[in-house]
Amino acid sequence: MSSELEALRNQLRAAQRREQEAERLREEEQRLREEAERLREYERQRYEQRTGKTTLPEFLDACHNHLCLGLTIQPDTTQSTQGDAANADNKPRPDRILPWPEFDAEQARTWQDLMDSEFVLERHFTSLHTLEESGEAVRRRQMGSELDLNSFARFTVEDLVSQIIERFSKDSVLCHRFGIKGAVKFENHSNTLSPDRTTEQMQSLSISDNPRRSERLRAHANKPGRADSPKPSKSAMKSSRPRADQFCVYNTSGEGETEHRVAALTIEYKAPHKLTLGHIYEGLAEMNLDEVVEEGENESVAIRCRRLVAAVITQGFSYMVKAGVEYGEIYTGEATIFLRIPDDPSTVYYSLSVPKGDVGASTGWDERGNLSVSTVHCMEAF
Repeated sequence: MSSELEALRNQLRAAQRREQEAERLREEEQRLREEAERLREYERQRYEQRTGKTTLPEFLDACHNHLCLGLTIQPDTTQSTQGDAANADNKPRPDRILPWPEFDAEQARTWQDLMDSEFVLERHFTSLHTLEESGEAVRRRQMGSELDLNSFARFTVEDLVSQIIERFSKDSVLCHRFGIKGAVKFENHSNTLSPDRTTEQMQSLSISDNPRRSERLRAHANKPGRADSPKPSKSAMKSSRPRADQFCVYNTSGEGETEHRVAALTIEYKAPHKLTLGHIYEGLAEMNLDEVVEEGENESVAIRCRRLVAAVITQGFSYMVKAGVEYGEIYTGEATIFLRIPDDPSTVYYSLSVPKGDVGASTGWDERGNLSVSTVHCMEAF
């Protein structure tokens, strides 16, 4: 009897163990199903994140990482364009070149205004996947000429800035906050500034009915003592108009033949093998041009770099004066020198932006990052 009872007990324990094992298997199966579901959801979200529209911070971060850092300078100098980086002869020039002390604070205020808006949470911009693929194409090209730089700038900065401003212009809050009146266009030719202007006005670059400071700057350009000369011929007028590689133009109203454009700033490209970061770091500083233009014997590298940078800024200054704009840029792909001519046109102010140095290899935008000094944001805010 006792043996039968023990056998029953063993059978009961075995049944309990089987039930426990079955329960364990059911729980494990449920866990695996839930894990598979979590993985599918993660992959779905990751796919949507990579292929869907991005927010402004995500977009700027990807532009910096995949596009702006993709600049590769042609290492073989024999395969690069030759010549001087600047020609400042017979051009209006400032008396002084000074740092622009308010620039960083102004950029920071603009960035904070953006971060305080609901706009930064909205998804309007190019996908991460597309920007990554575009970045691969950028990295395969080597920079060896001004034409290469133009293409790089259009692909990695200008088209992106235009895209951002276009979205801003559709947001009434941002339009009111930043005074946005239309889209921004980057044009290669000075004669596209206003299609309803005559050839004579294109030659003299009378850009609009209300050019920004144009009367004052044009007076400075024609100031006696700097370039006294008889009245130029039509050909001379044409050749003396600003020849910056591109103009940034506000498209304020209308389309096609009725489109009205007002010049906002000039951009002068300098190939990075001609105006290197070394030249800029060594030569960009506060200076009195009367002390810089005179060449001396046995000059140091620093003095020669300072003269080169002064000549480049003078060229940019000349274009700004002739175009009647307050703001301008010198762009090398590696660096941007932002310029401003204040009420006193004898002085030009500068601020240097080097994204790889200012931002680094990563913007860290999701923490306390450096997106506010990335190339695309600096251009868009400028």
